[in-house]
This record gives sequence, structure tokens and C-alpha cells, in this order.
Amino acid sequence: MTAEIRDARRVEIPEGMQVFGKPIARLGGNLEIISRARIEINAMRLAVLQAAKAMDVLGNKEARVYVSTVKAMVPERVCLIIDQAIQMHGATGISQWTPLADLYTDMRHLRFANGPDESITWSSAAPRSRSTAFGRDGRSTRR
Repeated sequence: MTAEIRDARRVEIPEGMQVFGKPIARLGGNLEIISRARIEINAMRLAVLQAAKAMDVLGNKEARVYVSTVKAMVPERVCLIIDQAIQMHGATGISQWTPLADLYTDMRHLRFANGPDESITWSSAAPRSRSTAFGRDGRSTRR
């Protein structure tokens, strides 16, 4: 939801603002940034859906890898997307005229609450690496 609000603001304001006779969204790489943000938002939605499906089908214990992946990816990507929107808006992006500064603050606080990014990323990769490095009996598969 946060990403959707931010995405709407990023497209809405630059389309109305003119610089050098063109909308801001059409200048430089802004159109590409907007399209990549749309793609990333859809990818994040699919990851959350996959984690929710895994929780329903496999149970919470088995779905922890999917949940860890979402916890690591979504806040980081949303912060990046909001930061790009702030850059696109210039000084207006950090003013009270747009919700972007508040959205960024909220997402950054969420990242602090989640804990270190490295530990979340590690918890996403650890079960997979253990299952490939060790056989069912716990012995190393490497010879």
C-alpha cells in the first residue's frame, strides 16, 4: 500500500510539473525509473503472495524462508523507490506538500524494527545452504 501511494504521487506530480516545456516524468531517465518501480512493486507483491501461500500450504515453520525473503527485500526496495521519488520531486519531495518524506521515515523505521539487514538476509539463505551442503543424515555431501 505504501508503495502504491508513493507510486501514484511520483507519477501524478511530475506529469503536472513542466520543466523546459516537458513534464518532469518525461525528462532524463525518469520514465525508466517509474517503469522499473512499477515492475519492482509487482515483484514485491508476488513475493508476499508466495510467502502467504507457503504459510497456508506448508505451515509457518517451513515457510520461514519465504517470509525472511520478503522481510529482507520489501522494506529495502520500498525505501529505494521512495528515495527515487523524492529525488524526482526535488525540494518538493521533502516538503509537507507530498507524503514522500513521511513515507520514507515510516519505511526506514520499519527497517530498524526488523533488525540488521544482514541477519535477515542470512536467515533467508541459511536453510537453503544447509540443505545443499549436508545430506539427510547431517553428513557433508562434499567429498
